[in-house]
Amino acid sequence: ERKSIHDLVGSIQDGRYERQKHYLTRCGLRRPMYLVEGDATWGVSATESKRVQYAAMETDLGDGIAVVRTENVNDTLRFLEVITNTLASEYDSLHIANTRQEDAGEADAEAHLALVDKAHPPNFGDFVAYVQKQQKLHQSSLGNAWLRMLCQIPGVGGDIAEAISEEFPTPMSLLAHYNALVYGSAAPAGQTDPQRRVHASLSLARLKIGRSGTRTIGAAASQKVYDNIWASA
Repeated sequence: ERKSIHDLVGSIQDGRYERQKHYLTRCGLRRPMYLVEGDATWGVSATESKRVQYAAMETDLGDGIAVVRTENVNDTLRFLEVITNTLASEYDSLHIANTRQEDAGEADAEAHLALVDKAHPPNFGDFVAYVQKQQKLHQSSLGNAWLRMLCQIPGVGGDIAEAISEEFPTPMSLLAHYNALVYGSAAPAGQTDPQRRVHASLSLARLKIGRSGTRTIGAAASQKVYDNIWASA
């Protein structure tokens, strides 16, 4: 299923999104994908952006449907081209094997079967690693709960939550990080208690978001996570 950001917003509002997920999980494919095209922060309201990011995470983790994000139509075409070429390359040898069997006749049937047995399953490189990562997250109820907890913080979307959970896989690990910065050995020497707390509140700002590593969480989101996780602990 392919959706632009605006299409996805509309689908969530009118209920099509849930029906489409229902059909995807029952379509017979082992690895259905939900392709989201565009920037979730552009051209939509802050509420809609957060709704889109949460829906993408819920689809990945809750429904077991791999969510693929592309920047625009050209990026989507490049992704589909890579998938198409990979499938053609991987299955080309099986097609040739079938052709050889027809030409050789029944006498070479056993040799053909041996050739087919040696055919390796498709390997999609980074995509397979991505799916495996999502499956591991899906299997971890604690990880899922932690991601959902982070997504409830105003200003924290799915991408930011994932970046935080990769660095701090449990709430306790993030609390320990804050505790070390405020009270422990990681506290900057010579700073007052308020200064250490400010330092801790901004400590997530430089965490990288996504594989590209060009975006960071930022000071505003870092402060909100600190206020909700540490201040309420």
